[in-house]
Amino acid sequence: MTKVQRFFILVSALAATIACSETKERSRDGDTDAVGDTDVAGGDAGPARRCAGTHSTIRVDGAQAFLPLVEHPTRCLLYGADVTTGSIHFIDTDNDSVHTVTALGSAPTDITLSADLLYLYVALPGQVSIAVVDAFDGTVTDSVTTSVPPYRVARAPGHRVFYVEEEVFTSIHLVNLNTGVDEELTPTTLHEPDLAASADGSVLFVGEANRPGTRLIRYNTVGGLTEVDV
Repeated sequence: MTKVQRFFILVSALAATIACSETKERSRDGDTDAVGDTDVAGGDAGPARRCAGTHSTIRVDGAQAFLPLVEHPTRCLLYGADVTTGSIHFIDTDNDSVHTVTALGSAPTDITLSADLLYLYVALPGQVSIAVVDAFDGTVTDSVTTSVPPYRVARAPGHRVFYVEEEVFTSIHLVNLNTGVDEELTPTTLHEPDLAASADGSVLFVGEANRPGTRLIRYNTVGGLTEVDV
């Protein structure tokens, strides 16, 4: 791989394992998004797509590195966060193409899908904010300032997102993206954590790193953040 503005991303192995289920028609303001959707005609949704495309590679011009690369669970879409160019590439794995590139103006360090699968939440530590991006057309619908620079993010129930900053020891924050309220939910005792959440955001997993006796902590998130004894 060179540092020219072009490279190939090998996605065939991943795409071959993605079995997109029949997707629901998405309607917003009377519009239906067609990217990665199964055509609907006369009430017949037709066969479900497997998002495998027809080529072993997908050309992605103008990007240098995707970290992370996130899959939409019901659409034939991958989202690649390019920290070098400060953008997100929307990759259609059914048609082997990039259909949208969203410039963010700052380097994204993490992305997660909202619990309703309609939005991307993007950590932008350089702007001390979390961007809200439409998961289908790439429009930046909002940008919410956080109390500390967000580094890793995970969905929460509703229009909310958990995040941690990039520090040796840090705490879990919860941002309400409707109101902008940012709550610190734990003491600053988590060691270089990463975050993951269940599909509906009702369970949060926090994994510590680079520490003897590293833990994977599970929290229930409904009605507050409660560590689960296992």
